[in-house]
Amino acid sequence: MRTPALFSLALTSALAAACDDDLELVDADEPVAFRCGIPCVNSPYLGSYDITNLTYRHGFESVSPDGEHSMSWTGTKSGATISAINVTVDGTATVSLSTGSTVPIVGSRLDLVVNYGGTTTNGKVWFAGVTTEPGDEDDSFTVTRYDIRTNVYPGPAHEFVGTEKDPWWTVCPANVHGSNMAVLLSDTHADSIADGSIGWVNYDYTEFAIACDGHSLAKGVTELNVVPRSGHARSYGYDHYSSLMQGWQAVFQGQSRTFLGAPVGVVDTAHSPPLFHTLGPIPLPPPIIGQYQWVLESVYKDTGTATRGARCKFTGNAYRLQGEHRNSAYDPPVAQIAGWSSLPECSGNLSQYGDVAFYSVAHIIFQQGGGGGS
Repeated sequence: MRTPALFSLALTSALAAACDDDLELVDADEPVAFRCGIPCVNSPYLGSYDITNLTYRHGFESVSPDGEHSMSWTGTKSGATISAINVTVDGTATVSLSTGSTVPIVGSRLDLVVNYGGTTTNGKVWFAGVTTEPGDEDDSFTVTRYDIRTNVYPGPAHEFVGTEKDPWWTVCPANVHGSNMAVLLSDTHADSIADGSIGWVNYDYTEFAIACDGHSLAKGVTELNVVPRSGHARSYGYDHYSSLMQGWQAVFQGQSRTFLGAPVGVVDTAHSPPLFHTLGPIPLPPPIIGQYQWVLESVYKDTGTATRGARCKFTGNAYRLQGEHRNSAYDPPVAQIAGWSSLPECSGNLSQYGDVAFYSVAHIIFQQGGGGGS
């Protein structure tokens, strides 16, 4: 007889091949937003200062996601003073000039003043370029990415793109696909708890957020073609977008559970019909042996409290009776993650638990003989 044994796909060479080939099969986890380690791997930075949140108007202050420092800007383009930055609901940016004209933001340079306690840091930010492409989930949705640079060294993970006489670095570190571009979220303020392990977004008509490609703050736009702000056919709402961020961060009780390269599937449970569903139409890669299978991890919901994150566990898969998790160190997670065992079972209509369901890919290998599965 054949006995199934389940292994995490992330631990197999077949997964590594699939990721290296950059097959458009499933999305891969990347470092969570906001946190900055050594080297600094999150978004976006002028020196060591997080400048994710910026105001639309010059001379006004915005506050970093962790609330620890504030910043303001003045700017110019083509010799004219910038009076305001404008960001449309789909993330396209222009600037209003002292000449009375409104022009694309590319080519604009901002002088930033960052205050941290009694310390003030000055630096420049340059919108050096832009790319656009149709979205994967909805080809009528345009994903607009900006090449944003700074003249203040932000850390070794950020690419040097200047010269010795005119040094510049990207404010975004390169992700696993080599992109150091950013998307812009209009009317949005990004927040995080003090240690940066959980992030969320709020409505703020005075600000926009810079979100580095590959990080959880950007992935709703880049991977699923939804935006937090209302006024767009792909509007997901701030609370739902926060749930989506936390699912990618894989947070529960304040701790990050992601690991780099973990493939996940994502399903919108907040809307009917769903705005995205990455499981059904995407075939899993053929394995050398056995087969791949989607297994529900959890459903995520931003509650606005300390219990942000996973809201239920799923133990109904025949090959994963104790539940599934993206991080193999917590697989099976029920007895290993504090609080996970007390979550309710994910059953019935998943929308009762939250806004977005996350699935892991499991690798089932059929063994010959009567040995037990593992």
